[in-house]
Amino acid sequence: MDCNKLRCLMDQLYCVSFSCDDVNLFLDTHPDCTEAMQCLESLKALEQSLERQINESSFPLRATKTQGCGCWDWISGPWPWEGEY
Repeated sequence: MDCNKLRCLMDQLYCVSFSCDDVNLFLDTHPDCTEAMQCLESLKALEQSLERQINESSFPLRATKTQGCGCWDWISGPWPWEGEY
């Protein structure tokens, strides 16, 4: 995958994940807000889609999302602090 496309996907994932956390906090104080629940469900679907795209095209984001190649490929991708994605 093109490094710029991967960086763009990762940036989108960071933003969507932050938004999920933010809406989650809002729902802690507004548990009956159906609009916020719908927003959270949409954000979670987008987050899953972005994670899937990254997992399939470059490297797994979580140890539980390795490709099942018969080897432990979790450590083959860059670590978050390396900034090489």
